[in-house]
Amino acid sequence: MPTAPQSPLLAVAGFEISHTHLNALTSYYNQYWSGATYVYDTNHYDHANDVHVDDRRYGWGQVASKAVEPPTEAGAVAGVQVTAGNIINSKHINQVISQVNVGYHHIDDARIPVASVTSSVLSTGEKVAALIYTNIIDSITLLEPLKYIADEVTISTAEAISTNTANWSDDLEVVHKFSFSNYNKARHFFNSGGELRLDLEMATGSDVDNNHVWYQIFEQFDSIRIGPESCRVVHDAGTPAFDVMSTSAINKGFYNGIVHGSVDYTTVLDAGVYYHGVGGVYTYVYVYSEYNSRRIRVALRADEIGGTFNIYVKVTLIEDAQDIDPITRDITLTSGYVQPNTTPTSDPSGYFTVGTIPRYEFITPTPPTIVEHPIGSPASVGWKSVDVTSPTQLAWNATHRGPNFQINIEYKILTTGTTDFTLIGAADSNPGTVFTATGVGAGTGTARTTSAIDYTLARVSVIAGAFDIGKEYTIESLGTTTQAEWNTTAGTSGLVYTVGSSFTVATGQPGVGTGTAYLRFAYKQP
Repeated sequence: MPTAPQSPLLAVAGFEISHTHLNALTSYYNQYWSGATYVYDTNHYDHANDVHVDDRRYGWGQVASKAVEPPTEAGAVAGVQVTAGNIINSKHINQVISQVNVGYHHIDDARIPVASVTSSVLSTGEKVAALIYTNIIDSITLLEPLKYIADEVTISTAEAISTNTANWSDDLEVVHKFSFSNYNKARHFFNSGGELRLDLEMATGSDVDNNHVWYQIFEQFDSIRIGPESCRVVHDAGTPAFDVMSTSAINKGFYNGIVHGSVDYTTVLDAGVYYHGVGGVYTYVYVYSEYNSRRIRVALRADEIGGTFNIYVKVTLIEDAQDIDPITRDITLTSGYVQPNTTPTSDPSGYFTVGTIPRYEFITPTPPTIVEHPIGSPASVGWKSVDVTSPTQLAWNATHRGPNFQINIEYKILTTGTTDFTLIGAADSNPGTVFTATGVGAGTGTARTTSAIDYTLARVSVIAGAFDIGKEYTIESLGTTTQAEWNTTAGTSGLVYTVGSSFTVATGQPGVGTGTAYLRFAYKQP
């Protein structure tokens, strides 16, 4: 079973650092910095048990760090490991510190320096402080939860573009292929913070026509990014952002979203957008698993052909189960990537350079090439109309026209068309009239059921500190949030809060600590 890289023995006072300890220190760091080489096989991920099999998710693909034995400082990149008989001096320790500083600069330059590079020179017999050695180990250990983060990136937005100009009323899908020169290049790209980027847009138009819900969805999804083990949604600065990711019961990435040897696609994201109108009564779009809702599904598969590693990303736009009006505006999928930059580009503080040794750098990973991939029969590139049948489509609040009305069901007329609604129980045929159907109807007029929908699956987990003022939550976990803090957040005094307790967030009290709570919504069609 894979584990996080294991640290060397911690130093204590009187501890004498030998070449073995120093090389163990650099080897520990190299599990994150460079990593091992792997082949694309069934160990890519154990989907049956939903666990990693080995340590391939570690390693940024950088040239291995080594403590260089002076006077071979010019060989810093290739490095010469210290051996028995070498005297460990400050330059050796500084090299390790500099290399770790570069790793942290790649993740978040606000975190450096992890330790200061010193110009002092140790004399023969003088010991390196145990605290310095231990602090370096601790700094490397703290890389574990940060290993997939990249602070400075280049965003490529338009490597492949697919635009649908045809009207559609079922569902719509397209596939883009992301190719790396080999499997390990793909690993290094994702491991070091690289992401695949998807952007969906719809042409502008009326804000009350049948297209506008999709327009709103695309605005809220903005940039969909696929990382090593999950997806995320990134919004442009200033864009009002509703919760997207919490509406998906599925959230996977490069490792857990690809099944080795399978020609079938694995869903990594299947989500809609929730939005509360005035008073939290209305919603424009819906959430995962209620198939009468419009939503976006992203799925992956991969293969290796002639050494080239290909990731196929299928994007499916899922329409209402019984929607009968076509979508008429142009829809465009633009694919690109988020590529970690080469960093640092300078060293004014001396955190990344030791003596005459060239500045250490994290070298940007090679990004994928992206093209449209043919699908359908006969196969061709671009968007294709499909009819998704899984999961089962539900008919709550669906739009109907004759002869599909159900007797004894209450409806609200949307459009009159050629239908005489008075023949099936309505007082008139005007839009807005509510009636109980006495027949199946006929003609082109449409009506919608009036029943409210309780989407109890819409469970959005929020950590203390991010609670929305005035919203009602149910406690999911108490975390480190104290009873006094729960009471402050809720604007109460002396109450005992437990898992399952409900509260409304008081003005100016978004919460503190690590406790979590969730929202539940009851939605009604406007």
